[in-house]
Amino acid sequence: MACSATVAAHSHSRLVVDRFGYDSQMELTDSQHEELTMLTNGRWDPRKGKSKQTGVALYRIGMGLFVILVISSCVFVSYPLSEFIFLGLALLVLIPMIWFKWKSRQTRDLARAHDYFLCPWCRYLLEDLDESGVCPECGTAYEKGLCQELYRSAFAPVQLESKARLEKERKAWRLAILVRDGMFDPDEPQLDPN
Repeated sequence: MACSATVAAHSHSRLVVDRFGYDSQMELTDSQHEELTMLTNGRWDPRKGKSKQTGVALYRIGMGLFVILVISSCVFVSYPLSEFIFLGLALLVLIPMIWFKWKSRQTRDLARAHDYFLCPWCRYLLEDLDESGVCPECGTAYEKGLCQELYRSAFAPVQLESKARLEKERKAWRLAILVRDGMFDPDEPQLDPN
């Protein structure tokens, strides 16, 4: 009993439970938690080329366009040529959607060609590098199994059902944030709960 309390109190305790061998019990800082929230709800996805700033901006622009669309549909319906307002709004929405879809498809093909071993933060090819280390492009730590897990969850030909996939991806992104910030070392021996 005392041993389990000591293990639980230790800030770097880990259990071997999920597919790539880690389930971190460490708490995230506020900024890390905000990043995790943005990563798991799709507003920020570095794997697909969407930066954090772009995700926040697109979210705000989308909300603004929605408000404008609702107001314009109420106010401008009686004016002549009011349908052109909707055409302009549709173009403002469709052009970024098409660009992100093209960028996502380009990254998907690159990931598949290189066995899903790309840096999850900058999409740098890590194929010829070690199993774990530091990305030469962005300087963040990586681990091969984790990188492959994140890219497979985004670009696999067959996807799990949505809730299971999101939970699995949330755990992987949490671990990726901890590895990136140096709070977790994949080479460190794991604590076994038994």
